[in-house]
Amino acid sequence: MYTSLSHKGFTLVETLVAIVVLSLSVTGPLFIAQRSTVAATTARDKTIATFLAQEGIEYVRSVRDDNYLSGKSWLQTITPTCSGADGCRVDPVQESITACTGACPNLNLNTQTKLYSYQSGGSFTPTKFKRTIRVRSVSPTEITVTAVTQWNDRGSTRSVTLQENLFNWL
Repeated sequence: MYTSLSHKGFTLVETLVAIVVLSLSVTGPLFIAQRSTVAATTARDKTIATFLAQEGIEYVRSVRDDNYLSGKSWLQTITPTCSGADGCRVDPVQESITACTGACPNLNLNTQTKLYSYQSGGSFTPTKFKRTIRVRSVSPTEITVTAVTQWNDRGSTRSVTLQENLFNWL
């Protein structure tokens, strides 16, 4: 009498096909999650850079206003310091404007107050952001302020540039 053997279970080929299908179904969502993380990081860095550039312009505006209220020339400490080819660095935390020689240095972040400054040591940690302010005279009553914030991102240099005209409104 002939009896047939009934084999139960998966063959090696069926198992390999199942593993490939499972791998492909997991890889897609992981790739999307990785791309989303990169996009979120890029958006965060661009937002920080934009805020730093805007802060630089706002500080120059504040110095212009303080000069007027102190009875000084509206451009005192602004144009002689920031109109050079290398520009200047402004530090609202230390209330200073300093000419840059070569490239301006990177900003540091105070881990307690979350404010960016050029101070170092203690609770300050270095960041990847570098802010440069340039001032160009348009007329005796108008200047153009350009703020450039740069940072390195995965091997390439990114930047945000903001520009605003300020006037001697008095």
